[in-house]
Amino acid sequence: MRGVIVPLVTPFNEDYSIDVPALEEHIDFLQKAGVHGIFINATTGEKYIVTFPDNTVIFLHPVAIAGWVGILVTFLNLIPAAQLDGGHIARAFLSDKMHRYLTMAVGLVLIGMSFLWVGWLIWGMLVLLMGSVGNPGALDEVSPISKKRLVLVILAVIIFLISATPRPLWVTG
Repeated sequence: MRGVIVPLVTPFNEDYSIDVPALEEHIDFLQKAGVHGIFINATTGEKYIVTFPDNTVIFLHPVAIAGWVGILVTFLNLIPAAQLDGGHIARAFLSDKMHRYLTMAVGLVLIGMSFLWVGWLIWGMLVLLMGSVGNPGALDEVSPISKKRLVLVILAVIIFLISATPRPLWVTG
């Protein structure tokens, strides 16, 4: 091995027990450096839980950000309006007239939510624009909806509600 040998400073004694004063000093150092929430040697360290102060910025791992974007896109696609997937699901249960009313109502609600996030204004206008074109409707509007499809609709509504967020993006400062 070549190069500089860096000594490791750990909060453990020679007998592998925790050196409490060294651990407290280590935690204070990490807090001052901006680290929040550490685990010591696969334990949760209940005695040394580091809490988040107000307005703490949490940096997510890129995989977590990708997952969040996927959930956001799923939510937006399940909005029950116009040509979105949620609109097609709603159209399977509603008449053309009721689907148009629902699309207009959803568009207006999204515009009304623009005080939470300005992006809802854009989405509301897009929904109203897409809703003005109309929906071709289902190929079979006579047959009743099967129980299997009803379960899938309930699942889609649950996914929509779980993935919903009134303020998906914001800037602090």
